[in-house]
Amino acid sequence: LLATSLLFLYATKTSASQSPRGIVSITRGIDNDFAETLQEDGTKCDFSGKIVLGGPFSLEQDDKFFTVGSRQQISFALQVDYINRFRCGVQLSSGNHALELRTYDDQSSVSWTDLIARKLVETDVDIILGGYSSTLTKPLAQVTHEARKLLLAPGAASTAVFAEKDKAFGTFPPTAKYLSQAIVGLAGAGAKSIATVWEDASFTRGVCGAAPDLAEIHGLQLTSSQEVINTPNITALEPVAQKLSQEDPDI
Repeated sequence: LLATSLLFLYATKTSASQSPRGIVSITRGIDNDFAETLQEDGTKCDFSGKIVLGGPFSLEQDDKFFTVGSRQQISFALQVDYINRFRCGVQLSSGNHALELRTYDDQSSVSWTDLIARKLVETDVDIILGGYSSTLTKPLAQVTHEARKLLLAPGAASTAVFAEKDKAFGTFPPTAKYLSQAIVGLAGAGAKSIATVWEDASFTRGVCGAAPDLAEIHGLQLTSSQEVINTPNITALEPVAQKLSQEDPDI
């Protein structure tokens, strides 16, 4: 126990004084060679090839989007496992193809995402996966579009990510429609005024950018619209909170 503790303290001290080398990467697939010996009936899937999925996700605990990014990675891994093990992969005219998932830590950084994207499009990855946030996915979408690669971006909603990119697909509604149902419901419940505050990011800017038109359509007074810095702290938010307190909007 003492030796383990000393090793941990040494590793912590060493890592704190040095810059990290490389990035975290996780690859997930299926090893079909064990099936005949481990499964009671001795059967295994007959794969004629594989389909490779790959993309940047926030995988380290210090990453801004680690909570969502790591859960995205787990979700994809669960789907890959199920399709490979219980469906024998994806059935195409050329036979069954196993799925392989390759994920790389983007450190919640636009520059890292761009770098990973440029590396991925030069490999045998068939489908590029987008991680969380429109801000990070936007450079990824541009690189994959230029390389004519298919992009699946379930963590982005900004229109700019998908505009004029015929191989980019998402699962969220457009940012301009995020607030629409809420505004309809609140206006119907008697709300008369609305104020918006958004972080300096493409997604939040797009969501709140729809508020003026929605306010006009539903007869609401827009008391103020304000942008704050990316990842705002209490210093940045306190004057905004004071202003909203004075305005006292219904929404």
